[in-house]
Amino acid sequence: MACCTANIFISGNQGRIESVATLESYRGRGLIGYILQHIQQQSVKLGLEYLWILPISEQVAKVYAKANFKSVGTITSIHAFTEGKSIKEIRQDA
Repeated sequence: MACCTANIFISGNQGRIESVATLESYRGRGLIGYILQHIQQQSVKLGLEYLWILPISEQVAKVYAKANFKSVGTITSIHAFTEGKSIKEIRQDA
């Protein structure tokens, strides 16, 4: 059963990881770490010079740090999942 996911977008010699997620009942098992490790290995095989990932919170940044991603600075940005109602809240209101 698929329980976690991540996407990589490639442009030239750079890649960006997005849409990293794990089903709630599978969180805390280190599964995202395995996916990120696989993406890192594939990035090397593809000859990517840079691999970027933008955490949406400090908690998420810690998960990425465990997968050997290093912070190179901060960017003030808005992510689709940082504001507004969650899917669960929207369904409850319907």
